Amino acid sequence: MSKVVSSSILNTQYTPKAMLVVYKNHRGESYLEAHPINEDGVPGVAMPVSHDFINNVLNHFTSTVSKTPHGPMPANMLYADTRPGQERYVWWNAPRKRMQYFKESLSLEDAQYPVPGVVYDVSRQKLSVYAFAGRKPKGGSQLLEGPFFNVTKGHVCLGSAKLNAPSKLTWDAFQEYWEKLFWGSVNVHLGSNPLKENKKNPAKSNLVLVLKDSLKEGSFDTDLLKPIPGLTLNKLING
Repeated sequence: MSKVVSSSILNTQYTPKAMLVVYKNHRGESYLEAHPINEDGVPGVAMPVSHDFINNVLNHFTSTVSKTPHGPMPANMLYADTRPGQERYVWWNAPRKRMQYFKESLSLEDAQYPVPGVVYDVSRQKLSVYAFAGRKPKGGSQLLEGPFFNVTKGHVCLGSAKLNAPSKLTWDAFQEYWEKLFWGSVNVHLGSNPLKENKKNPAKSNLVLVLKDSLKEGSFDTDLLKPIPGLTLNKLING
């Protein structure tokens, strides 16, 4: 067997320390062996893989590749699944004012707009947002379509929105990243004419006028939003 040499990945030098070999039998069951690699890059005698070895590999992957959030969890976090391949995070914000940006053709000024309470759902690097009535959502809270452009039934089209991910991914930094990605995007479309009542309009009437009125009044009336049939907070989280 030829020697294993150091490799360069993203301009960083990595030195091989072990080679993992996976065996499978006719029943599909797996067995793993590890070959330690010496300083000359030559694989040594195979050894059965221990739980400690697998845990070390997984811990390294989790902290350096999958970017799983860590640290104290914020009080507004509702659900977190950190399992590789099944990552999903749900949290909420109370009603507040948010800076929003609009395409010129919408005739809406860029300004701090009152918005209702918002539930964020990040699953496999895709974002959904929903509105709710009141200051804080409960399990049985009916979720509403948010008064936002670029969103269809909760699903967000981020388009070309770009933002560097935080180098230290605490839970707070994770939430901040996705919120900045959403609120920093330019509002462009509903998928159809926002001045008419249609299936993609989240408001019960003209969304542009609803937003203008909320800016003038200084608050947002959630009675103007369409509920999403059958979707409560519990239903969103538990499926």
